[in-house]
Amino acid sequence: MPDNEIDQEAKPSGFKSYRRIFRYADRKAWFLYSISFLAATVSILGIFYGWKLGLVCVLAALPLLLLSGYFRIHLESKLEEDTSTRFASSAAIATEAVLAIRTVSSLTLENRILQIYQERLDVVAHQSVKTLTFTTFCYGPRLLVRRETGCGKSTMINLLCRFCDPTTCFITFNNQAIHEIDLHDHRRRLALVQQEPVLFQGSIRENIAMGLIDSNEATEAQIEQACKDANIYGFVLSLPDGLGSEVGLRGSKLSGGQRQRIAIARALVRDPKVLLLDEAISALDTESEKMVQDAINEASRGGKRSIVAVAHKLSTIQSADTIYIFQAGRIAEAGTHIELLSKKGDYYKICQGQALDTALG
Repeated sequence: MPDNEIDQEAKPSGFKSYRRIFRYADRKAWFLYSISFLAATVSILGIFYGWKLGLVCVLAALPLLLLSGYFRIHLESKLEEDTSTRFASSAAIATEAVLAIRTVSSLTLENRILQIYQERLDVVAHQSVKTLTFTTFCYGPRLLVRRETGCGKSTMINLLCRFCDPTTCFITFNNQAIHEIDLHDHRRRLALVQQEPVLFQGSIRENIAMGLIDSNEATEAQIEQACKDANIYGFVLSLPDGLGSEVGLRGSKLSGGQRQRIAIARALVRDPKVLLLDEAISALDTESEKMVQDAINEASRGGKRSIVAVAHKLSTIQSADTIYIFQAGRIAEAGTHIELLSKKGDYYKICQGQALDTALG
């Protein structure tokens, strides 16, 4: 079977229907345009050779011209409507796939979902950041950003990682604007640990080694030290195959706390200047939360790197050097735990709401 026929067989029926509809629409538009052009030409020739003949041609062609114009506008409106529908359809597919990611993974439907999404997506929409609020910090401190939904936390993380760039101002790193730094070099200085740790099918060793630009660079000593810093080394030693133990599909053979600590080890093995923690402990149970928190404390020891942590729960990060309270994309309050309590502002109310000790002594 020819390759083009194989490609056609591989496409879903909805895609084939779409192609048939638009091929028909293109042919129809071309046909109507040809009739209009022919009618106009005949009318001009008729007027040139005789006004009576020209008048007959014009009156005869006028309905065709009006009809072709109507159909052209109708087809363009349909195309615009279809484009909007395809935007909504592709967004719906992506949303459903993310919400049902466990089902998608368990059925190994990733490639199929991606294929459907690509078929429904026609135009890439670019979203830019209009305004932003900035602050400064030096190497060593641990920073906590406490946020409400939609306050600008995701924008801050995206800007620091250069997933997007600001349009009206800039961020500096060592007195150099980060957009002037090579993207590859900039990201080598950072490490991001997300709320849902992403592990790849393979061994613990392979997952941690992915933290390096070239995983072949990772030595056994580096990986073991990263495990110790992430407070996961004892668990690894208890496994029959140690670092060679398989994590399963998306880390399914490990608990949430174990996956998170391996993700932290993967971040630490690259020795980042800035460690970004995006709700890294919010979904963990109490025991796992304590272990991950110990790993974070170990990672910040010695002031060799800055840690930027985003969190709702304040109980485990009151010892941060600076705490920022974000509201509506701006920094509402900033200071240490004691300083913010003494102000009795938003942070004080948050601590009361989470039943934390608000005593200053």
